[in-house]
Amino acid sequence: MDHFLYRNGHLHAENVALSDIAATVGTPFYCYSAATLTRHYKLFTEALTPLPHLVCFAVKSLSNLAVLKLLGDRGAGMDVVSIGEYHRARAAGVPGNRIVFSGVGKTRDEMRTALLGGIRQFNVESEPELRALSQVASALNLTAPIALRVNPDVDARTHAKIATGKSENKFGIPITRAPAINAEAAAEVEAVDRVAFRPQAAGQIGDLEVGFFEGFQFGQLAADMDVDADDLQAGQAGGFGVDFGGAGDGDAELVFLFPRRDLLMGPSVDVGIDADGDRGGYGKGG
Repeated sequence: MDHFLYRNGHLHAENVALSDIAATVGTPFYCYSAATLTRHYKLFTEALTPLPHLVCFAVKSLSNLAVLKLLGDRGAGMDVVSIGEYHRARAAGVPGNRIVFSGVGKTRDEMRTALLGGIRQFNVESEPELRALSQVASALNLTAPIALRVNPDVDARTHAKIATGKSENKFGIPITRAPAINAEAAAEVEAVDRVAFRPQAAGQIGDLEVGFFEGFQFGQLAADMDVDADDLQAGQAGGFGVDFGGAGDGDAELVFLFPRRDLLMGPSVDVGIDADGDRGGYGKGG
């Protein structure tokens, strides 16, 4: 459920008519519902209780500082893919220990800035990135907390143009290479602290069971990779699609999804999603 409803033929955001906003500030304008954003965040974080977890808002989906502050003040983390997004999250008052740095193509300058400013973890996408991060952290006499993002070669049954969890996609370390890279990180790579493996079938969640957890059974993955299941961190960096058809609220689906806690064997679930698909409106003059 969102908080954009028609009342007497006028579209309202919560209890405010958008026509009143237009009359006050002019058009065009963007209007976001704090109640909708708060509700969506609470749905995710309450569903994951009592598992250790962090619900991260995807800053790339909406970098409005007021929105970031709203969610950050409620305990949300931030998933960033650039140092600009990192700075916006910090400017909104989100501490570094609740910021996850994801994405391909991180530069050494970005790594350096995040290490000095504070970071929860880097989601490492490749072997070259791992070595570059190690060199940057060593030069600063710091240790970089990392999660190795593993591409599980799972079809999340989402749109082909946004799928990222199959072997043919460019994201993540191939699951066949994960054991060797794990051994390398432990024995040879300096100044990094592997906090977790992160099997991640990202992309918009279409089929909840497949797209989120069922495609990769953590216990089996741990055995295949010769790592302790406690080192695995569930990761889903997609999001739920907007219900343009009005087929229903997402609540029943969330209740269906998150009781599958038997699939979550690791110590934390870092759900890096955007919970804002139906949180706002755009006002345009006639």
